[in-house]
Amino acid sequence: MAELEFVPMSIGQILDQTFKLYRKNLARFIAIIAVVQVPASLITILALVGVGIATAAFVASEQGEAIMTPSASFGLLLVAFGGLFLSMVAATLGHAALTKSISECYLGRESTVGQSYRFVLAKLPAILAAGVLVVLLTFMGLALCIVPGILLMALFYLTTPAIILEDLGAIKGMSRSRSLTAGNFGKVLGLALIVLLIVFVVSIFFQLIGGVISFIAVPNNEFAAQLIVQVFSLFAQVIAAPIGGISSILLYYDLRIRKEAFDLEMLAERIESGGEESDAVDPAF
Repeated sequence: MAELEFVPMSIGQILDQTFKLYRKNLARFIAIIAVVQVPASLITILALVGVGIATAAFVASEQGEAIMTPSASFGLLLVAFGGLFLSMVAATLGHAALTKSISECYLGRESTVGQSYRFVLAKLPAILAAGVLVVLLTFMGLALCIVPGILLMALFYLTTPAIILEDLGAIKGMSRSRSLTAGNFGKVLGLALIVLLIVFVVSIFFQLIGGVISFIAVPNNEFAAQLIVQVFSLFAQVIAAPIGGISSILLYYDLRIRKEAFDLEMLAERIESGGEESDAVDPAF
């Protein structure tokens, strides 16, 4: 994406560049998310539907005569939580690989789907650890007085990009995010809320489509209807995920330009390299 210049951007400009990058790299970005999110989510959906069917069968048994043993109950819970955990890990890994790919595009380089995943695999433990810490701190802040939780969310908004792009651990990645976002709470929160709204609208749109299709196709089958709606929700996740990833990367570089003269650093790098473009890479796996 050599036409993108390294200049400070407003929220509107970040969103504009977000959709430009999305359109020009649509297939690659969706492939990065889909390659892990689709299998994991389908397994989760099937597991939850199975738990629902088993629970409904028990409830519908004759006056509760069939007793669900403790081991059976534990098994159902294990399946449900296992599926959710798998989906969480897949989403984290996909977002990390997407972050790497988006950064390469922004810097005018190329990165295949496989290269992006290979790069971030070793960083997955740090990303997961940081994610858990950020969620815990945010919930604690929300429980205290709401406002501290919102501020903490803004402070640690760029933790994942910092860990991936600067090869940091969980704590250092959170600290790096805090230093970049400090003094820019309004911009970070404004961008995050707009992106959240966009993702919400996309999700609702696909869920409505799934609901209409399930109502027409399987009006008397509740579990089949839920399965259809969940599949359409998965489509929404795959389509909307790159929007949040791209906007956060552009915000990351925007703040580095404003605070650390990253634009001058990139200019110096181009001058040293004689202005030559990096070798092209076939954007396949």
